[in-house]
Amino acid sequence: MSLRILFVDDDKKVLSSLRRLFYYKKNEWKMDFVSSGEEALEKINDIEYDVIISDMHMPKIDGAMLLEKVQIISPYTLRFILSGYSDIDLVKKTLKPAHKFFHKPCPKDKLENMINRVIFLRKLLPEKSIRNKINQLGVLPCHPLIYAMLVEALSRSDLKEFKDSLYHDVCMFLNLFKIIMNSFFMEVKGVSSFFKLLHNIDFSILEKIFLSQDIFLDYGDFVFNDFSINEIWRHSRIVAYLSKTIAEITYRDYNFIEDCFVAGLLHDVGIFIMILLFKERYLEFLKKNFYSSDFEKKELDEFKCSHALVGAYLVGIWGANINIVDTIAFHARPSLLKRKSISPISVVHFASIYDVKNLNPIAKDIDINIDIKHYNGIISYDKLKIWNNICKNFLKKIYDDIDSIIL
Repeated sequence: MSLRILFVDDDKKVLSSLRRLFYYKKNEWKMDFVSSGEEALEKINDIEYDVIISDMHMPKIDGAMLLEKVQIISPYTLRFILSGYSDIDLVKKTLKPAHKFFHKPCPKDKLENMINRVIFLRKLLPEKSIRNKINQLGVLPCHPLIYAMLVEALSRSDLKEFKDSLYHDVCMFLNLFKIIMNSFFMEVKGVSSFFKLLHNIDFSILEKIFLSQDIFLDYGDFVFNDFSINEIWRHSRIVAYLSKTIAEITYRDYNFIEDCFVAGLLHDVGIFIMILLFKERYLEFLKKNFYSSDFEKKELDEFKCSHALVGAYLVGIWGANINIVDTIAFHARPSLLKRKSISPISVVHFASIYDVKNLNPIAKDIDINIDIKHYNGIISYDKLKIWNNICKNFLKKIYDDIDSIIL
């Protein structure tokens, strides 16, 4: 698949450098180079680009203004910012219109890998009309109560309380993940860990972002009338913590543990995206089918996409690594990936099934089982029994602690 890419920068030396850097890709990418936002809009009106990569600071029409216009007139196009500056105003301006942010000077491989990922993500979610709708999402809505708790924690610079509150709302978590992993306001040198970056952020900057009323929106009352929304939040948190616990005890590799936690927390984020895309129609579907054993198949039949695929697509264009994207996309059936070693999807799938089968009385009798085909040849039955005991003991400790507080 040949990609069509538009580079925009008012510095012609930068454009020349980009042209030289990617000359060897000329048979795979169709590239255009323009030096102003006005020229870019003329091109966009005539040509459907797969990706636009724009400088931020340009006269008349800056990068944020340009991408806002592209977001409306060409929803098909993925929108990236390439800038040498990074400050609070940039965060506010670019958070919604930009999918991904790159610092100048950006390593060639980093930019190329993200562009190449577009092909993979489009194969993952082939329905163009659905992708176009997702491409127009700049941020996800948040629960107003959780939002207030986050602002309060920020005002006291209480990182522990901030994180504890954040994990209750997977959409707000993903918003913050986008901000931090795109490095809007900090130069990142070889650091790819969300949590390490979170620990190094100036809380006063985060507070200013969260207090920007035009950035974060709430879901609207219609969502909270349905019990299954709260069930999804609960399930996501449990799966995240179970996955983290399994990974900590079994592997003890920091990046592996983080990927397991993040993927576990976000594995069902696509349900909220489906609500945004299809509104009451999807809520009705959710109420009727949430505990169905063929839930994802019914989604595909009804909507030509599934929550797993739309979640993976959005998380992918916002910059998550391939382990997290794969886990979200295939968490229900990891054997589709044909992996030959243990990966985060192995852990998240197990944790998700454990929670559904062991903790939810409504779901106890449905025909959802471990995808044993995925584990054959990569993990022993005895190891799976250990994972089961890890989950059992972790949840027992939680409920023992709750009982001691109540009593």
